[in-house]
Amino acid sequence: MVHYFKNVEKYFREYKKVRKYAHWKPRRKPLVLIYSELGKRFEELVGELLGEIKIPFTKYQSSVKGCKPDFIVNQSHWMDAKLSEHTVFNSETIQKYEPHIDKLTIIYLRKTSQLEYRRMVTPKTELVHISQYMESLEPERHSYYDGQLKEIEEKTIKYLR
Repeated sequence: MVHYFKNVEKYFREYKKVRKYAHWKPRRKPLVLIYSELGKRFEELVGELLGEIKIPFTKYQSSVKGCKPDFIVNQSHWMDAKLSEHTVFNSETIQKYEPHIDKLTIIYLRKTSQLEYRRMVTPKTELVHISQYMESLEPERHSYYDGQLKEIEEKTIKYLR
């Protein structure tokens, strides 16, 4: 619903249910929606960063039914952005994408293990912390991304409690 209408109120207006549900107001935003918004924000920031460091990509246009990777470097290399290091293991991303490509790169924000910041998790899938892409940036741009990423990470952690 949020994908198509942006919020519940717009959905009610679109389908002329405002009067019937006039009393309905969400007490607070559901966690899944909060994480979805933070994930989208992180994905946009990753796209901005990839553009800045001159990694060409297209978005969502895989031409493979059911596969919409966040970033397509080429037909054999896809990238996906995840809020946390472990998120990819709780999703179907690897199983869904690997049969169609040679390389999958998962760019993540929150480090949740003691393992390396960049590592292979399957023969085709590499897990890479966002900081690995920021190494070549000028100090002021590095600082900009640090601030943006820190804000997203703090909000993500806040809602974990």
